[in-house]
Amino acid sequence: MLVTAKGEVLPFGDAKNAGDTKALALAAPIISLALGTAGHGYWLYAQDGGVFSFGVPFHGSVPGLGLCSAPRTVALRATDTGEGYWIVTDKGKVFAFGDAKSYGDSPTLNGASVIDMAVRH
Repeated sequence: MLVTAKGEVLPFGDAKNAGDTKALALAAPIISLALGTAGHGYWLYAQDGGVFSFGVPFHGSVPGLGLCSAPRTVALRATDTGEGYWIVTDKGKVFAFGDAKSYGDSPTLNGASVIDMAVRH
């Protein structure tokens, strides 16, 4: 599957489109998608931490936390159960939703920016 910044999902091969955000006025561009753990459905997530669920459970989003300013998020990773996920910002702040366990945030980045995240559990 491919996804555009407007949230249009473009399946190829035997992938199925479960929905998209192309008709919505988004507050921030979509930056990627994360597949559901059972091979069905996916989450689209936006640069401001907004999460859009299609065929998978919604567990919350960074804008829903009511922060004073929206952080720049860079990755979303689902838990093994699909009943939660982690979202990380470019500054290393990790937000846990659903059954995702909080492991804390990154050590001092010394001016570097986070670009991705991997979770082993």
